[in-house]
Amino acid sequence: ETRPARANPLLRVAVRELLSPAECEAVVAEAEEEAAARGWTTSRHKTHATTDLPIARLPRFSRHWNDTVSARVKAAVGEEFGFRPDEVEPVDVFVVKYSGQGQRSLSVHRDGALLTFSLLLNRPEDFSGGGLYLERAGRVYRPAQGVAVVHSGKVRHGGYPIDSGARYILVGFCLVRSAQLREELEGWRWGDPAWYLSSAVVTDSEILSRVYRPPPLADTPTSAAGADAGQTTTPAPAAAPPAPPPPPAALSPPEAESTAAAAAAAADDFRATDREEDED
Repeated sequence: ETRPARANPLLRVAVRELLSPAECEAVVAEAEEEAAARGWTTSRHKTHATTDLPIARLPRFSRHWNDTVSARVKAAVGEEFGFRPDEVEPVDVFVVKYSGQGQRSLSVHRDGALLTFSLLLNRPEDFSGGGLYLERAGRVYRPAQGVAVVHSGKVRHGGYPIDSGARYILVGFCLVRSAQLREELEGWRWGDPAWYLSSAVVTDSEILSRVYRPPPLADTPTSAAGADAGQTTTPAPAAAPPAPPPPPAALSPPEAESTAAAAAAAADDFRATDREEDED
């Protein structure tokens, strides 16, 4: 008997409020202070570098991250994708700055880490354009201040071009160690052959189906009456995966977001020509 396939939770996109406006503004202020003193980094990641500062260079926020925010993020990310908080480990967390005078966008790519979050640190009215582009969804996510978009790093995504102002985001690459992930993921961070993970031809679903091991479906017990008659009960059909929750009020209004068709059309000039994946 063929059993229904379980939905792969790694294909979903979650939206979570993780920082307060006051926390966000403190991060931006500290990042600009540090950048004024020692500059932004522009080459920490090999193929898809951003104008950024790792939080290790922000001592006030680093303390706050270690004391409070890290646990908050791990719990939220784990809850959204079905992992325990102790199975999620943010290994590279950094502040990115997009501006009309500097880096305006980031081409479409995949990350080395399994899960990624991107949180808006300043107010949406401080800039125009920009946002997180997800190729499979065909839309640009433009959350409110303090709201993170959480997704698998193996889903092709990019930074949509900013038109004016400055956009600050907190980005985190998260590794996961869980029995729900296949052993193949260990040592397969970049794919085999080398082009596999970065190829636009290889779908997100194909990659994540090789990563995720769905828990086994429980067998329906044989009823006593059925056993006496030499029959077994028919297993109940698997419950449909829950529908994604509606976007919280913190999201920008629908008219501020690109529709699937508009995003796909506008992205034609924006899609990566260099298809190599980002190296954390």
